[in-house]
Amino acid sequence: MRFKDVENNSTIREIGPLFCRLGGSGWHINVKLKPSQKKQYFGISQIPVLARRRVLNPTAESLPAGFLTSISIEDTRTWKSGLIKSCPISAVNSREDANQWCFVFEHNETQYFLPQLELARVLFFHYAYLVRLSLVHQGLIQDFDVRRIDGVSKVLVDIMPTSSLPLYVRGDHALRRVLAWILLDDDARRSFESIARHQLQDGYDIEKYRVWCFQFDPPLLQGAGLTFRGHYDRNKKIVFCL
Repeated sequence: MRFKDVENNSTIREIGPLFCRLGGSGWHINVKLKPSQKKQYFGISQIPVLARRRVLNPTAESLPAGFLTSISIEDTRTWKSGLIKSCPISAVNSREDANQWCFVFEHNETQYFLPQLELARVLFFHYAYLVRLSLVHQGLIQDFDVRRIDGVSKVLVDIMPTSSLPLYVRGDHALRRVLAWILLDDDARRSFESIARHQLQDGYDIEKYRVWCFQFDPPLLQGAGLTFRGHYDRNKKIVFCL
């Protein structure tokens, strides 16, 4: 993807809060780039490809940044929520996006700080449509009618006439698989719908804008494997996930 008004080989340094003009529906997200430039925010439809340390408009192939690690999730109900500024790694907690939310948990005697937006991006935000839908209160109900036939063996999903699902992606098999998981798995659906709920509960108005630091309730993910890159402090045994 090529980004307009972004210099070649720009690296994403920080990902800040989301904002929307009061009375509008067009959400954007604050992003700080290196080198510093006039472009300081993107539309939320671009969240699927926005990640810290990712290089935008590269002129050559770039290597993934950060320490590579993998974990097996036991139960996300033991995870806590904390701000980036609570991470003991000084290079992390001193940044301008320090008020963004993370999931904080331990695994094999190492403490992890996982930005909540990053987990949502991996789980749900594979397509711009899903990002936009997640911020609509009762968006799933407005776009889809789910009817279970013969108990749980068969399900019929109707796309409502008011659905915002673009026509050209309705035949996309990968998108349909993600949608099926969100619509039919009660735990995934609860997690997806918590995004809009947190925005309504925790967002705040400043002058002409609605501002919100992204937060959501994760699905249980019991037994799931998670692989990511991060900033690893060996002495403190702490990982900040990118």
